[in-house]
Amino acid sequence: MVWHIINQVWGQAFLDIFLRYSVPSLLAPGNLPALRRKRDVRYKLYTYPADVPTLKASPAFRSLEQAIPVELIAIPSLQAELAMFERVFGGAHKFAAMGACHWHATHRAWESQAVLCLTSPDVVYSDGTLAHLGALADQGKRSALLTGLHTRLETVGPALLQTFPPDGSGAMTLPARELVALALPHRHPVVNGLFYDPEGFDVGSQIYWNVDGGQLIRSWHLQPAMIQPRRLPQVPFWSVDNDYTAQVLAGPEDLHVIDDSDHGFIAELMPVAMERQINCGNRPFNPLVHALTARAMFLVEPHVGRGAHSRANFTRKIRIHSAEIGDTFRAAEAESDRVAADILSWVDFLEARPTALHEMEALSRLPQGQRLADHLLKNLRMELKTARGRMALERWDEAEAACRRAERLAPGRPDPPVHLARLRMAQGRFAEAVATLREALGRAPADPEALRYLAQAEAGLGHARGEAPEAPHNPPRSRGGA
Repeated sequence: MVWHIINQVWGQAFLDIFLRYSVPSLLAPGNLPALRRKRDVRYKLYTYPADVPTLKASPAFRSLEQAIPVELIAIPSLQAELAMFERVFGGAHKFAAMGACHWHATHRAWESQAVLCLTSPDVVYSDGTLAHLGALADQGKRSALLTGLHTRLETVGPALLQTFPPDGSGAMTLPARELVALALPHRHPVVNGLFYDPEGFDVGSQIYWNVDGGQLIRSWHLQPAMIQPRRLPQVPFWSVDNDYTAQVLAGPEDLHVIDDSDHGFIAELMPVAMERQINCGNRPFNPLVHALTARAMFLVEPHVGRGAHSRANFTRKIRIHSAEIGDTFRAAEAESDRVAADILSWVDFLEARPTALHEMEALSRLPQGQRLADHLLKNLRMELKTARGRMALERWDEAEAACRRAERLAPGRPDPPVHLARLRMAQGRFAEAVATLREALGRAPADPEALRYLAQAEAGLGHARGEAPEAPHNPPRSRGGA
């Protein structure tokens, strides 16, 4: 069985974490060496040419090259992939570059019928994690998803080097329970508000329960560590943790969650100044607020299957522990079952009432309601960007579906019909575009985008009828946002 281990790294800050911590953890006996015993494993590293000298000069990287065949792939060489993702993201963006790397890696793995192992440059892996991924693939599992702890780089880094110094081969061996015990005191402040409290806590992509010697996690998003794709992705994806898996796998039955840190554990090393999570307050705790946020942020599907995948992830309890599971852990699990059931019951209610999301505007008088409205606007912008990306690829049905989802999110705004009209113009359906733009102007009579595109659509319609001199028929330029 052929394996492609994929990573991407650039910039001095991430190079330092990658070479000092992540690579040594991959060289541990239960990771790359164990995975290679029965498999043809190749390491594909995407980077920029300016960073290659730093990589080549590193003893850790030389140890990696001695342990496994390494191929360096220059990100600027991915011209077609970068252009595609930059259209979606509205220009050069770090996530556009990451998306281009994953798109390219998936297609190459597909050609070789290889298993994909997706790694990150700012993560350390417990010893045995990759061996477990190999065993799951051997059992026929299509995927393995996991999560871990967000830690403070500035304090956990020195603790790792002091407690688990690399050996003569450059390997840093991190037994799972010992790594959990070391990481817990160094949790990143970005997660502080996500611990369950009946008096209220922040709403984000995860809910945590603090247990002696460990942590219980419920998460809408999980990191794919191993993927055996059933098909190639058809459209650019926003994130590798949900949109990507929804495209290359079937339904939730293809998702295998590593729900016990004994089987696989990662610690992400984040600078204190880095805040990746977008949270909003929910005090006192109200499961409806969580359900509304989940619908706005995670469950409205830019790709078929994403919502089902997110929901399946959230139903799983993930146990991060440094000792045997005891009564306090089981009590936290029972409480998490009740909380998750409450939230999901409200998700079901909202699924049955698609217009209920629009009612979040009524919550704008409350601080958390305003934050929810902000999340809704962010999701609306994502759908409109999705529509523009599909138009650029001439995937008309998918572009229209994104416009329809945007309309359900914000039925009173002019943006969704303007985008639908742009789609109709790109298809040469100018009469429909004119009618749709007039509908948009009925919502916002002075909207400059609707007025501008209406003039273009009317000119196109006149030309199609032979009533006007030739007018440009190319799709309008990409609109910057909602």
